[in-house]
Formats: sequence, structure tokens, C-alpha cells
Amino acid sequence: MAGGFIAFRCGNYDTTAEREQFRLLCEKMKARFAESDSFYLMIGNYNIYDREFDAIIIKQDAVIAIEFKNYGGNIVACENGNWTSNGIEIKGGSRKTVYQQARANHSSLRKGLKELGIDRQWIKDIPTIVVFNQTISLDNQLSGKVRSWLHITDNAHFIDKIEDITCGSTNIPNIDIIDLAIKLNLNPFLIKDLSCYSVENNKEADVKSMSINSQRYACRTLIDGRSDLKQKARIESVTPLESYDRFTPNHIFNLRPNQVFVFGTDRRGSQRYGAAGLAANRFGAKAGVIDGPTGNCYALPTKGFCISDLEKAVKRFIDYVNANNQFTFMVTPVGCGHAGFELSIVANLFKSLINNKNVMLPEAFIKEYQAKAIKDTTTPQVVEEISETGSGYIEDILNHYDEHLHDVVRFLLTNGIEFNPEGGFVVQDESGIVIAEAELGIDSEKAVFFPFNSQSERAFKNNGFTIWTPSDYLQSKEK
Repeated sequence: MAGGFIAFRCGNYDTTAEREQFRLLCEKMKARFAESDSFYLMIGNYNIYDREFDAIIIKQDAVIAIEFKNYGGNIVACENGNWTSNGIEIKGGSRKTVYQQARANHSSLRKGLKELGIDRQWIKDIPTIVVFNQTISLDNQLSGKVRSWLHITDNAHFIDKIEDITCGSTNIPNIDIIDLAIKLNLNPFLIKDLSCYSVENNKEADVKSMSINSQRYACRTLIDGRSDLKQKARIESVTPLESYDRFTPNHIFNLRPNQVFVFGTDRRGSQRYGAAGLAANRFGAKAGVIDGPTGNCYALPTKGFCISDLEKAVKRFIDYVNANNQFTFMVTPVGCGHAGFELSIVANLFKSLINNKNVMLPEAFIKEYQAKAIKDTTTPQVVEEISETGSGYIEDILNHYDEHLHDVVRFLLTNGIEFNPEGGFVVQDESGIVIAEAELGIDSEKAVFFPFNSQSERAFKNNGFTIWTPSDYLQSKEK
């Protein structure tokens, strides 16, 4: 069985009531969902688009925003005007009313998750629950339309409300719930004593003490059911990389205390576009700085420089990191967008930082390290055995692709060429935004098949990719 309850708290709450309410609700969810065959996530004190959420719940059939209120008694809820508790006005946080606060949070959460690349169907509907810390009786004057997404309850009935809420367009598989935790950069905020989860009952796959990132791979292995030789070689060779749990988020909305945003800039240090623009507009980077600390950031020379310039700058950056353990450095894929450097080359410059606890590296870098580890340990004999005995494995991979690509996929598998084995290939800019998508891609060969649209086709070409038809690609390999 894979599933259970996982609690995260991204920062402590300002009030005793909020701290106590979060712990109480987590304990209730742990008791109810510890043995569930689906994952339930409770994320406390998460900030997105400068909106601070008391909590967010992610489950298979809903993503839910949670708002705590330390009131009780007779609650009057309305759309126009203040909510009251026994006649006393209930504060709406930074907004004037509770309804306005809930509506703003509702919108910000959808927008933030959308920019993280979450499947739009999963966030088509995002309910909100206002949870009162004390027992209530409710005079609900909200319209039917608002009641469809804004729910009101108290601690005693919280679990029932969580189980009742479902969204028809939301159906998040277990592995994608864990992937979502990775994208939200939650692993450092795991609260083990409030969590209880596993990937398989009564077997060695128990992951109560594993990192969330390790669990993602354990869960994927369980779901896929693949036991082929290549998978075994992969697990044995990249275990240290598989447990890496400090990914730089694809989209960074704000910095926490002592976090440093690491970005690439051009020769003028113009700080206008991509990650450099974000650094200047949100995190205090100053124009004209091309190398070193600036604001809450660290600049590296990329666009208009040669790779040797970047290599020297990264060495200085590593020295700075080692001398400043009080900071956490969030490294973006510097130079891999408009500057045009090869991802594999740039990733290798930062590889020595894998074990630094105060450094977060892009997922693309970690995947590059993993791919090299797999390649180094996948011998021709193993590849031959995969071809002969791994037909089930190959068929599982083929199911992700249109039949026109099956011959290409078989060629890639039997020749040990790394590609996206679960469908969907993307290219991101320096700030992590997806700018191009295709059905199949071979990053090491800068080759793509079937771009999703004309915009993706242009972006692939601008980034040095060749767009192939399956027949032309296979013919090129025969020469």
C-alpha cells in the first residue's frame, strides 16, 4: 500500500492559538489517514504570491486552502460586510472581511500552482475552508455560488469536511502528489512526529524515515512495478542522488530569512529579464553587478561571457558558500537559457555542492548527474539483457508514446540513450518557466520529436534543437 498523512510547516505561526490549532488538526488527520491508500498532505504557513496561507491540504481529489480563526459561538457569514462571532467582528487578516481574505487566497493559490506547471485540471476548482478553533453554530448567509467553494467548519468537524470535499476535475495520482511536494520545496519542512506514511505495508519499502524526494522514487518504483536490470543498476548507482531533497523551486515567489537567490546576468548587469529581472524586482539585486553578492542575491556572469568566465566565477561562488554557512543559496539553472550554455557543462560546475546542506540545486542539474551515473554503470551486457528480458519494461515505456514513435523509443532503450521515458519533454528558461514542449526529446543530442505547437517549435530551434521525424532520425543512425 502507498499512502498516508504527511505534515509540513514552512515557518512557525505568530500566535499560540494558530500553533495549537495546526498541531491539533494534523493529529486528527494523522489518526484518520495514516492507513489510507492515498496520500494526504497538510502544509502549514506557506507563502505564495505574498499571500500567507495558514494551511494548504493536497489530496487525490482536491487542493484546499485553509484559514484558521480563533473564534467560536454563533458565527454569521456573509459576502457583503463583516463576519461576526456572537456579535463581535471577525478580522479578515490583511483584507477587510473574511470573505475578501478567502477570495484573495483562493485566487493566489490557483495562480501560484499554475505557474509551477501543475496540471490545470487539478486546480480548476480550489475550495477554501475557514476553520474555527472553537465550537460554532453557523448562520451561513453566503450565496449558493460562493458556498460551492467557500466552506465553514470548526475543529471538531474538520475531518468530516475534508472527506466531504471533492472536485470533479481533480484526480492527482499518488506519485504526482509527492512530485507536487517536491515542486513546492517542502522537504526541508517535513514534521516527522506529525506524519505517518508508507509505500508498502509490512515490507522493506516503509519510508517513514525517508526524505520526500526518496519517497517519490520509491513510490514510482512501486507503481510502475519495474524490476528490470536497468532499473536495478539505476537504483544501485544513483542512491545518493535519489535522496537529494534540496531542489531549487521552479518558481520562487519570495525568499525566507537568510535565503540567497543565485542568478545569471549579462555583461552590463542590466538585471531586466528572466531570473535577473526577478532578482532586481523582488530580491534587491542592483543593476551593474555581474559577479558576487547583491541585495539578497548572488550574481554570476553568463550572457555575453564565455564558459571559462562562468567557471571561474562559480569557483569564487563556491568559496563564498563555504565561508557563509549561515545562508541558504538557491541556485537557478544559470546560463542554460538565453546565454546558451550546455546544461551538462553548467551542471558539472556546481556538482561539488551536492553535499552542501546550505545549497539548493535545480532539479535539472540533479537529473543530469543521475543520467551520467546511470550511463557510467549501464554496461553493453546490461543493455543486451534489457533488450532480451525486459519486454514488459519496454512495453510500459511505449504506452507513453504515439505508435509513430515506438521504433525510435525502442532504439533509444536498446542503445542506452537517455531520454524522457515517461512522456513529455520540456525546455525551461533561466527562471524555470516552461517555454517549449514536445512529445519526445533527447537532451544529449539536442533532438526533439513532435513539438506541441508553433511557439514550442520556434523556442526549440532558438535553443539549438533539431526537430526530427522518426524516420529521418532512424535513417541518420544507420549512416
